[in-house]
Amino acid sequence: MDGGELTIQHIPDAQQDRRALLLLVDDDRRLLLCGNCCGEWNLPSVHVGTDGDPERLARAHLAQTFGIHTPRLMAVRGIHTTATGQTWQHERVTETHALIWRITTQEARRACSQADRHTLRTLNDLRRHRRRVNPQGAITLLAGFLEGWLPDGSHTLNCPGQARAGRGEAGPAASRRTWPPHRATPPAAAGAPTPLVDCPGVQE
Repeated sequence: MDGGELTIQHIPDAQQDRRALLLLVDDDRRLLLCGNCCGEWNLPSVHVGTDGDPERLARAHLAQTFGIHTPRLMAVRGIHTTATGQTWQHERVTETHALIWRITTQEARRACSQADRHTLRTLNDLRRHRRRVNPQGAITLLAGFLEGWLPDGSHTLNCPGQARAGRGEAGPAASRRTWPPHRATPPAAAGAPTPLVDCPGVQE
């Protein structure tokens, strides 16, 4: 093929691919990242399947993989979905749940000691090296949680058009969150998740 445009067709019989990203934040407000490969860091994740419960499977994964048995699920969460036409990275429709968990500093250090490729990074570190974190959009969700400008509930992590929101500047009515946050189980969702759009050009 000489130039032109390549169209990759969606596989019509494939099931939905669902997974949960685990944002593990310790008492020092650091995020646990795994697997430094080719200069990139990844969030821990677990495959959920078509009908699985993200929270239940995430708790089981944390206990089995990191020995974390009593994590606290925070009230801010994100959801990212892809459509059938967005097939470059995945060959099927995807649904990703970004769940924020509070863990102790001791649990975080113990998890890091299991593999020398694991690390703990502050929010400032993540912002400076945003392009090295996969997925990058999780940093916006984490910033909104730690800095207190993102309300409780579910927030969509998609990026429609050139619109931007959630840049981190708290408005006059925004409340600042004290640390450690005391909210645990998120409230029942009322309607569609709140859009959280952040597609900035970030310089390394």
